[in-house]
Amino acid sequence: MSDLELASSEVKQNAFQMFVLNNSLTQNALFKKLYKSLEQNYVTVVIMDYIKKSHQNDPYRTFVELIVLVIGIYYIIRNSKKNSNSKKTSKVIDNLTPKEFENFLQEWEPKPLVDPLDEKDTLFKWKLNKQPVITDFKGDKVDVITLDDPQNKKTDLYNLAHYNFLKLSLNPKYSKRLTTLTNKIIKNCGVGSCGPAGFYGNEDLHYKLEYDLAKFLGSESCVLYGQDFASIPSVLSTFNKRGDIIVADKLCNVAIQNALQLSRATVYYYDHNDMDDLERYLEMVYNDEKNDGVLHRRYIVTESIFQHNGQICKLDDLIELKQKYKFRLFIDETLSIGALGKTGKGITEFYGYPDRSLVDITVGSLGNSLGTGGGFVLGDATMSFFQRIGSNAYCFSASLPPYCCGVVSDVLQILEEDQSTIEKLHYNIRQFNFLLSEKLKKVKSHFIITSNEKSPMIVLKMSDKFRSKLFDSNVSTIYESINKQQTKQHKSLIVHEPFLLEEKFIQEEVIDKLIDLKIMAGLQPYSLQHESLPLLPGFLISVDALMELEDIENITDKLCEVLGAASRK
Repeated sequence: MSDLELASSEVKQNAFQMFVLNNSLTQNALFKKLYKSLEQNYVTVVIMDYIKKSHQNDPYRTFVELIVLVIGIYYIIRNSKKNSNSKKTSKVIDNLTPKEFENFLQEWEPKPLVDPLDEKDTLFKWKLNKQPVITDFKGDKVDVITLDDPQNKKTDLYNLAHYNFLKLSLNPKYSKRLTTLTNKIIKNCGVGSCGPAGFYGNEDLHYKLEYDLAKFLGSESCVLYGQDFASIPSVLSTFNKRGDIIVADKLCNVAIQNALQLSRATVYYYDHNDMDDLERYLEMVYNDEKNDGVLHRRYIVTESIFQHNGQICKLDDLIELKQKYKFRLFIDETLSIGALGKTGKGITEFYGYPDRSLVDITVGSLGNSLGTGGGFVLGDATMSFFQRIGSNAYCFSASLPPYCCGVVSDVLQILEEDQSTIEKLHYNIRQFNFLLSEKLKKVKSHFIITSNEKSPMIVLKMSDKFRSKLFDSNVSTIYESINKQQTKQHKSLIVHEPFLLEEKFIQEEVIDKLIDLKIMAGLQPYSLQHESLPLLPGFLISVDALMELEDIENITDKLCEVLGAASRK
């Protein structure tokens, strides 16, 4: 290469470097100018300052926020594409002729609301088919059909499958009074409240009922809920967070189980109604927190009348232990309000306490003995105030229909004025339990009464020996199988064959036979995919205040006849 060519090449190279340098300086100047303009914008300064501090303190958080930002952008773009596609589809539909549109509708097949049961789920089909459907109420008697044979109506069955222990609406002494009041309130207020309590859903009847419940049940304050089942999860999750401690009975109902899962608290389960085992957990938690120097909210959670077996909690011991180890006491009185105590005021009156000051939170239902629907929570004024601003079920669910509130207020007035209904209920419970226990011994039944003799809900289950003989099953194997499926397989239908076969045996050999004898009892409603604690199949019979001694003798005779025959299988 000549000297001229080398010189020309060097000139070109130098010119290119000058161009790149000049371009870089220009870009830097532009970036500096842009950065300076951004610094002058207050919003941008705040955002950039947040990014710097966030990255410096927690780089992982910056990474997560970046991922969230990308997902958000993707979601917006995806939705815009969907909207454009839907607009195209709507244009196509608009251009269809009436005949084409009709053909289009005939060809359309909607997806089923519930997935059909396949061959593997045959164990569940009998349970679905045997669901009773009440077609007519005739006072204490009902007409019933089943899904597997809807044409075969069973008429005039004595209804024992309910939780309405007082049956005031069917009592000739009060039925007209309550019906007239209901019609009057519906005429004035309509049938619904049309919104949550904090958004114009509450009327004067709601506040009056809260006052009446607090006064009748001996509490400082009360909060109403639109649904009784939703009140327990909402309340427990409102007052508990991660790190708090809950010690719960091992036989708590499914509403409490859901509440414990939603609470995010650390949960310990003590053996059912075993106060020694409860104290062991309370002492352990108390000592751990004492040594750590960190205090968390701590609750004992139990039921007054246990839905699984009809036992009654030991309130004296619970109060003693909660005071000794500085715990709060939470009691679900869904089944006991209107049934326990001299005037139906629940577990505290049953044990002789003048009020509820020693029970921190009480949850109850208006849908059982009080005869309407909804739930309520009793406690001090501070606890009630916090619920009104922090409980999801209170803030975002529609409040009770006004007529329900008015009727319950009147029911409470009836119970204050006249204790004859409560006294009759308690008399019927004593007679039913005594006669049933004596007759079961005579027929050598392998079904045992698990409920307390003062409980209006009588629960019967197979003896362990009989269950082992028929199904080679016990509570431990059932719990192990269910828990394994829930944690590993995540199935929507939990299958434990011995459990389902035992339920089927009770349905066919007890419930169906009682229906043939004009009596309707109830199989305990368990859904295994929602149960997280040990349980056994059984059936229940409810005693109510309208029963006469003749009815009790007739029912116990037929019941023992059926159970005796089933025990010989």
